[in-house]
Amino acid sequence: MHELKWIVIGYGSPLRSDDRFGLCVADALRDRLQDESVQVLAVHQLLPELAENLSRSAGAVFIDATIDLPPGVIKCVTVSSSDSTAGQSLTHQVTPESLLQKASSLYGRSPAAWLFSIGGETFEIGESLSPMISNMVQKASELIEEHLRLNPELMGDRK
Repeated sequence: MHELKWIVIGYGSPLRSDDRFGLCVADALRDRLQDESVQVLAVHQLLPELAENLSRSAGAVFIDATIDLPPGVIKCVTVSSSDSTAGQSLTHQVTPESLLQKASSLYGRSPAAWLFSIGGETFEIGESLSPMISNMVQKASELIEEHLRLNPELMGDRK
């Protein structure tokens, strides 16, 4: 088994229009990144079970759509387990920060991690992205692939 350098997790509801953005970008990255040291997952929601996978990776990228940014704007922020609040662990909402905290507390380590978010245009019931957000899938996958390449200490021999 190859050492896991990166885990990329795209998440969102496949039935809420632009909320499926993370899933679409993960699928695009899975096709682009033919690297056994990178695990790409597309999940409906973040679950505590992902903490083990995170604990085995050197770096993590989360991909999601949000209402907190203008439509079509992509933002990348560093996330860490220290950003997790105790109250979140008592709720049903699992965040990247709380997953990193679980990886650290249960398995003794958590990776360096980043969250790539895009402002969604619509989160209404629907099975496809809005045209604006659909046009951003390729750009986001290229940005994330470049992010992986700019962190060679986490990528090993990948060029």
